[in-house]
Amino acid sequence: MQSEDEDDDFEPADSIRPLVSGDVGRGSSTMRGVWREGGLGGFFFGTWVGWQIWVALLVFWVGGCGFGLLLMNRFIMLTGVYK
Repeated sequence: MQSEDEDDDFEPADSIRPLVSGDVGRGSSTMRGVWREGGLGGFFFGTWVGWQIWVALLVFWVGGCGFGLLLMNRFIMLTGVYK
């Protein structure tokens, strides 16, 4: 007899789809991964190299926004009411 806390819909670990695809460690298939099914999204979120490039792009984006804000603030402080 099954207890109340046991799941009827138990799925074995083999049927769960992994977050990162199986070709993570293969460097030769990295560029081929960009053009396969899934496109850039499949590459960025499905491979280890894609995740590294995605994080690098985000860091570059945040740095660029911070630098732009710095320049805007300096311009306002030098030419505005506060000079």
